[in-house]
Amino acid sequence: MYCLLILPFLFTLVAAVPAFNDGTNRQTTISSLVGPSATYIEALWTTRKDADARTDHLSLNKPGPGNLTILPNARSPPLFYIHREQLWQFNNETSILYVNAINSTEATGYPVQFVVDTKPAGFKSGSWHWRGTMLHYDQGPAGKSGVFYSCRLVDGSYGVFTFLTPAATPEACRAFTMHTWSRSHINPYTPQ
Repeated sequence: MYCLLILPFLFTLVAAVPAFNDGTNRQTTISSLVGPSATYIEALWTTRKDADARTDHLSLNKPGPGNLTILPNARSPPLFYIHREQLWQFNNETSILYVNAINSTEATGYPVQFVVDTKPAGFKSGSWHWRGTMLHYDQGPAGKSGVFYSCRLVDGSYGVFTFLTPAATPEACRAFTMHTWSRSHINPYTPQ
């Protein structure tokens, strides 16, 4: 008799527990949302130095929100992907971070800096996209070159910047382009 009274309560409790499986047998983790398009991004310098016989990647000085930078010989470079013209950084299984383009002219003297954060910030009209293997950031008709700059900041670290109009490479900066060699970006055709 006592079991019959508790049974409806147990069914209600089980029905109220959230489930990630909706019965379709598909994954619903962040990595399944990112899918196969997540890739590391390699920086190719426009001028080579002898010390550049290495692989440089778009990265962060430390995990989590902060300035994007270019780091050499990363063992495990961070993954990035584009969704709805927004560049995202895959942080871990529980978080994906925005790559924001912010107006940094007053703080750094360079017009557009790229930072990673937990919330959207900065320019809302920009768009990220791949042209072949090369990554581009545009704001309407501006910024169509795909050229980025690694520039020294006041604290001695380096940040990633771009100019929306053609400009000479600033003295404390090096120009580069960003690429992926992921097959899904080079040849997006997937046979059935």
